[in-house]
Amino acid sequence: MYVEIGTTKYRPIDFAMRRRVLDHLGSLPGGHAAALGFLFGVPADAWTFPNENAFYRAINIFADTPEAERTPTTLPNMLTVARRRAGTVMPGPGGALLPGGTTTLAGVRYADSAALALAGPVTALLALEATLRHPGLTRIVDDPLNGYAFTSWAALTEALGTWNGLGALPVAVRAARIPIHPVSALSNYDPTDTVTAENLRLQEARYVYAWGSCGMTGQHLTARIHDLGGDIQREDEVTFGQGQGAALRQLLLAPVAVRTLYEIHNPMLHHFVIEKRPSDQGAILQQGYIGAYWASWWAGLTGGLSVREEGNHEIISAMRTFWGGGRTIDLGVLGTRLGAFLAQPRMSTAGSAEAWRNLPFLPWAVIALDNPATWVVTTWSVAAPNTVFNAVEDRLHGDYPQEWVTETVMREAAEYETRIEAVRTLNPRL
Repeated sequence: MYVEIGTTKYRPIDFAMRRRVLDHLGSLPGGHAAALGFLFGVPADAWTFPNENAFYRAINIFADTPEAERTPTTLPNMLTVARRRAGTVMPGPGGALLPGGTTTLAGVRYADSAALALAGPVTALLALEATLRHPGLTRIVDDPLNGYAFTSWAALTEALGTWNGLGALPVAVRAARIPIHPVSALSNYDPTDTVTAENLRLQEARYVYAWGSCGMTGQHLTARIHDLGGDIQREDEVTFGQGQGAALRQLLLAPVAVRTLYEIHNPMLHHFVIEKRPSDQGAILQQGYIGAYWASWWAGLTGGLSVREEGNHEIISAMRTFWGGGRTIDLGVLGTRLGAFLAQPRMSTAGSAEAWRNLPFLPWAVIALDNPATWVVTTWSVAAPNTVFNAVEDRLHGDYPQEWVTETVMREAAEYETRIEAVRTLNPRL
């Protein structure tokens, strides 16, 4: 990701580059002035760098270049591009003639190495040495999921404090995390739309798209909570592989302090959502399954069960009675069964098939893929569930139980489906 300081975004490579520059400046004889001296050593040459990053990269390239190759004809490409003949015009608006033996950095020209060493980015870099070498900095810079924003370098240093980069993030660092919200669903799903005979097919298609398959159900549950103002933010994402069932079960059973969604999927198999509330640590399971049932049916609110084979209707309905319908589920049992699936070396084994049959999804589905078993768990926090509850109640003019935010989203979806069905009944030829 990146760390934002003021209005500038720094990528991991930018921090790594600055640390390397500090190493180069400190290790060469004569310190930073000697390291910069090569830029001013040829009277016929001038140098221009558009910004600090280009300058820092040049220092790294120079330090990594063997001394015998530090000549105008053998310099690496980046330095060659920055080198100008004396008397050429400085690039950019209002460019002036460049005298030989000078360096221009971000539009400011320096006459010698001492001037460059004592001003601008070099002094700023030296002033930031403690921060750039802070043991906790690498942890947040290399965070693959999150970005962080600080008003200044001083604010970053203060937030890191004495943290050693291990364990939980300091409160100040966590507060600086840039929130990651789900993508809005309004471009392809808006249950507040008016349903008419003219747009019936479009509305039907949007409804089925949102709730007729597992992946779209997972995406639209989080997206709709976001669109309703639930302040839903991604907190973490972890992939659990073979033998990590106990860790996955532990994650599901760990107490939560805020309303939490676990969006769980195997990219090849299934996608489902668990909602857990802090008041009693209870949880429910929401899902759809392509070709079998809509999410609104699983939630116990509408039709939408398409399984018709003899006996299968009863099997999946009985499964919904225990695991669906907005009923509190046993996370310990579910965690154990998810872990049993992860105990297998490949998804195509007989053990995987047996573990899959014990999961509350579609027990007779055939797994023919010879891939490693995994579950990817994305954790979302919902800071304002009451906003979702109240928005749906106010629009539908109903008094609904304010227990589950995902159930509220599905209740809104069911009302949308009811309006679609009403227009379909009046226009059976459409």
